[in-house]
Amino acid sequence: MQQLFEEGKKKSIAKHKTFKLSVSMIVKNEERYLPQCLDSIKDFVDEIIITDTGSVDKSKEICSKYTDKLYDYKWDDSFANARNNSLSKCTGDWVISLDADEVIPTGTFLYIYDLILNGIGDAYIFPIRNLMQDGSYSISTTTRLFKNKPFVRFKGRVHATV
Repeated sequence: MQQLFEEGKKKSIAKHKTFKLSVSMIVKNEERYLPQCLDSIKDFVDEIIITDTGSVDKSKEICSKYTDKLYDYKWDDSFANARNNSLSKCTGDWVISLDADEVIPTGTFLYIYDLILNGIGDAYIFPIRNLMQDGSYSISTTTRLFKNKPFVRFKGRVHATV
């Protein structure tokens, strides 16, 4: 019953939303995780932007099933540069930055939509599930949702943050 209630709320909110939501991702050889990640977001966002930094597995093939906005980027040892390249392709009012080994838990989009519609901030932290190789996951919280503004960019070569 709770699941039906949540589904109804999702449809109601999605029908009335007045913003465009983009997901920005960078990937490289993530075929193992991509289906779970992309399935967790595909019904709740307006566009998925994926920048591939040199995959030799089936990552690009998997990504192409979810979006036609798939771009190549020559890896230059900077996560910030790769993320900013992906971010530059986003056309949404708001952006979620996501890694291929992360999923957004069921129900979190209701929280995200509420933040966008009723919040007063330009950026927000919310929980993300990091998938582990053994099938388990850990929860991390970091700034993942932010307004798409030209001055909002990632910094830091390895642990890139907004």
